[in-house]
Amino acid sequence: MPVIWQFENDYLIIFEGNLYFENGMKRKSRIVALVISLFFLIGIALYYPKLDVITGFAAKNAASAIFLTNRSLESIKSGDVGFFPINLASIEVDQKEKSVTSSLFGLKERKAVFREGLGSVVIGKKKIEDSN
Repeated sequence: MPVIWQFENDYLIIFEGNLYFENGMKRKSRIVALVISLFFLIGIALYYPKLDVITGFAAKNAASAIFLTNRSLESIKSGDVGFFPINLASIEVDQKEKSVTSSLFGLKERKAVFREGLGSVVIGKKKIEDSN
């Protein structure tokens, strides 16, 4: 014998140990959206601290390869930073300033600058004055 509960316009039916929703597509889509959102938030919470490493690695390696070995950005993206999760970082090159900026989905932007004779280094938020 089924057990039936009514919630507003929806019905919850338990029959032979199985759970059924009448008009349940809305409810199922809400549950699926909630589960996906929950996994997304857990992923952000777990990986947000690692974004510094990902974007810093991409910026530093790209700056070294572009300004030290004169390689193209396309060859760097396919080789040096072409593996997961580093390949998710977006890379922008500033030839005039000799710097590379990297970010992951607009989060945790990191910048690496190249100085002749010193090489590439990832810099912090403060502006670095040229010592020359």
